[in-house]
Amino acid sequence: LDSVIQNFNNINLPEIKIRACIYKALTVNYLTQYDLAIHYIDTGLIINNKRDLELEGILKFTKGQLAYTKFNFLPALQYFNESIIYFENVYDKNYFILANSAVASIYIYFNQYAKSKEYFEIANSFINSSTSLIAIAVYKTYYSMYLRKTGQYFEAMDILEETLDTYIQLDDKNNVALIYHYIGDCYLEQQDF
Repeated sequence: LDSVIQNFNNINLPEIKIRACIYKALTVNYLTQYDLAIHYIDTGLIINNKRDLELEGILKFTKGQLAYTKFNFLPALQYFNESIIYFENVYDKNYFILANSAVASIYIYFNQYAKSKEYFEIANSFINSSTSLIAIAVYKTYYSMYLRKTGQYFEAMDILEETLDTYIQLDDKNNVALIYHYIGDCYLEQQDF
């Protein structure tokens, strides 16, 4: 990534520059360099200049993810909603599902469960046989939070068990741990110690 970014002037393909900015932003954010991550996304937005709708959506979605990880829910909500507008116009609906699920999860934090359910229903209506496993798993993870917060613990645990199997299949140990944590939360909230 650094090699691509250091040689921006010699690269004529904007998509390569933009994707490098996205991956670099995610990498530096993982290293808790939030401001630098936002800088890379903003650089990608300038390079793209709304030419490629899908990349514009991914940039906005990634900016939303960065804000979400800092619990900056209002900016995250704005960026996710902006990304949805772009994802509505592209063939691949995986990001559309992810963005709607993320918006729904923010409304859970705001205790606006009816609004949350609306976005989950939109996301779910686009899930089909061509949807990626990761998009389905993320949707189900967020949806289980909604079920748990609305007192539907058994339904939440059923979905979490399915999601756990998906993350095990994907060998995603971080999310396997997260799902076990959420299953534990379900039992804890039912006082099943």
